[in-house]
Amino acid sequence: MACLKCKSKEFMNSFCKKHFIENIERRVKRDVRQNSLIQKNEKLIVKDPLCRHFIEDVLNVPVEIKRSGKGREVLLWTMDDELLEFLTALFRGRKHKRPAKNRIRLFRTVNDRELEAYANLKRLKFSRKRTKEEKGILKEIDRLEKEHKETRFSLLKSIEELNRL
Repeated sequence: MACLKCKSKEFMNSFCKKHFIENIERRVKRDVRQNSLIQKNEKLIVKDPLCRHFIEDVLNVPVEIKRSGKGREVLLWTMDDELLEFLTALFRGRKHKRPAKNRIRLFRTVNDRELEAYANLKRLKFSRKRTKEEKGILKEIDRLEKEHKETRFSLLKSIEELNRL
């Protein structure tokens, strides 16, 4: 297959490496902007190098980055984490918790595989360890996504709508 934008060799999600990186960065930037996740001159606690890379090199928002102390914590939290948290609560009959205001879920619009590929292209580390149950749920989502391409995004949108209620 060829890249949707430039017709060069596809890397992932119908994009070449260059346009794949642009796509991931654009999605995260849009989510940060639309949901006002990060404010100018805010104090952020950032422990993960991938989160630090995004805040310093991609978002270009003037913030104070610290490793500990007071401030909002930036989490290495992907779309898969968001879906797993919601579906696990649903399957166990528990109420879904709304995200804490003092934590920023930076990669809510990017799934684990995409973030791993992005990190590899940028020569950064990223890996996720999942429980057997979580792997089973993600496998089912993958199966659904083969037939319905936007399954993850549709679930995420539904979760956001439920959080607004």
